[in-house]
Amino acid sequence: MHVRGYRRLVWLKVMSTRVRPFIPDRARRLRFLRLIYSVARREGVTPELVLAVIETESDFHRYAVSPVGAQGYMQVMPFWPPLLDLHDVSLFDTRVNLVLGCAILHYYLGTAHGNLPLALQRYFGHADGYVYSGRVLTLLADRWYWR
Repeated sequence: MHVRGYRRLVWLKVMSTRVRPFIPDRARRLRFLRLIYSVARREGVTPELVLAVIETESDFHRYAVSPVGAQGYMQVMPFWPPLLDLHDVSLFDTRVNLVLGCAILHYYLGTAHGNLPLALQRYFGHADGYVYSGRVLTLLADRWYWR
């Protein structure tokens, strides 16, 4: 096994323990974490940041809907799929939600020139103030950070 594969296995074991309170079923939890890991890496964001965003946004509820209409784990707004020329997709589909959420997060990291608090505020929809980003960054540091 190469180093990257080993790191992924260790990450899955560590994060599985941390996600267990949210997703008790082991098989479902591991499928979810594998998907997060691969999608996040492919979209250029860290899987730990994605976990912190998911906890902040939906508390790991797949069918969460915000008061303003954001949907799914990463609370993606329904205007995003048509904007990206995607039609007939469900934001409650785990893969779709994670791919879009990670791509949007990556986009905002780029527009914020790597300023993570600002990128998170933009993801949330409010560039002023840092209440939301503070919540995400606290969870990232206290629960999801891994090295």
